[in-house]
Amino acid sequence: MTSSSILGDYDTIVAVTQESINATMDQWLYHQSKEVLIYGKENAEGKVKITTDVENADYSFSATISPVKDKHGNWINLVVLRTSDIQKVQFNITFKDGLFNIRNGDSTIPIKQGDTDQWNFSFIVNLAMQHIDKSKLTDEVKEKLQNVDEDMFSIQQLYMDLTTASLMSDSKVDVPSLMRGPMEDLLTDYLVQQRDEETNSLGILVTAKEKPKLSASFAPTSVNFCVTPYLDKDDEPSNPNLDTLNYLVMTGVTKQPTYAPKVFGFNWVDDSDTQGVMAIKNTLIIENTIEQFNPILKVLSPIVLAKIDPHQKGSSSVIELNVGDDHVFKPTDNNEEGIVAHFDYTSKQHDSYNALGGSVSTISAGYEASTQIICKGNQITLSGSITVNAATSYSRGGGHNAQVMPETKSKWSITFKIGSVITLVLRGYNLYCGD
Repeated sequence: MTSSSILGDYDTIVAVTQESINATMDQWLYHQSKEVLIYGKENAEGKVKITTDVENADYSFSATISPVKDKHGNWINLVVLRTSDIQKVQFNITFKDGLFNIRNGDSTIPIKQGDTDQWNFSFIVNLAMQHIDKSKLTDEVKEKLQNVDEDMFSIQQLYMDLTTASLMSDSKVDVPSLMRGPMEDLLTDYLVQQRDEETNSLGILVTAKEKPKLSASFAPTSVNFCVTPYLDKDDEPSNPNLDTLNYLVMTGVTKQPTYAPKVFGFNWVDDSDTQGVMAIKNTLIIENTIEQFNPILKVLSPIVLAKIDPHQKGSSSVIELNVGDDHVFKPTDNNEEGIVAHFDYTSKQHDSYNALGGSVSTISAGYEASTQIICKGNQITLSGSITVNAATSYSRGGGHNAQVMPETKSKWSITFKIGSVITLVLRGYNLYCGD
């Protein structure tokens, strides 16, 4: 994976694996009501819709939503990223202890799920972005976003839009044909109602409504998404647990590309122990870093004062380093050393005084500083050197006295490790900086 190929036209990409999404969704499912009891009645168009009129219901379905294994002994994922569309996912609901009742006149035909029967229903669902009020978030997410001003930022979530649920024709295993049609209608209607009550969020993002006075390091202004499959060494789809859902982030006034990418030419994640990766364009790191470090130049670039005061008793020489003016780093391009910006500074002053008695006093002082910013991987280093020198002399008649402070040079450096710089309620990412 080369740095130039990581991001393409995007400023930031966050890629999260299918395995990680399902681990999160398992936690979500754990806190939901797992007991399902729904009643249905056939309407004039022959579609079965959920009804609260239990006495006159034509159908009833009760079951427990529960993780189950497929016929090969593998756990069935709640979310499957790999479908025929890069902005759609497969959503699986698996049941146990299912009972489907069909009313036939005054009698009821019960269909019971056996211990080894698999009543698994799979839906193709659109992914969608929508605004969400902070008040509707969980306490955990609210705490993470406590400093987000909703007047300046929009809180958005990427979720599975259950109103678009389309039941897959090959999704049903061991479901008797007698219950298949009405069961499909009931479950589709059930998902629509669940959508109104609870959103199935795959992540929360904070985007800037307009350029704020105080903002995150790189405030996202637009977000798109896509799904990419994990490819083996022959570029064939493999290991679906390492398929990734990719958040495509733009900052500033840069617009989103018209179409989301179908492939990247590499795998975002190659290790099942990694939940995902965050890749940030180097230019964003550089621009933001330069801006953040500019104020330090006022301290590193003092103004030298070297002056002789004829009215001062005792020593008449004064040397001072006073706080300097505002300066800015100059961007540079040194790929070998990773130097992204530098600033060179020199301040010198000389003064002399001729007394009435023929004596001559002189003083000089100099200060030079070189400061640079180095960006390598997920580390930023601020380093520099400082050189100072000074000299005084006094002569009268044939006598001469001089004091010299030899040129003194010192070097320094500070290294910072970059952490997560985008407010995103997803955890466990590696960070890359690329072009």
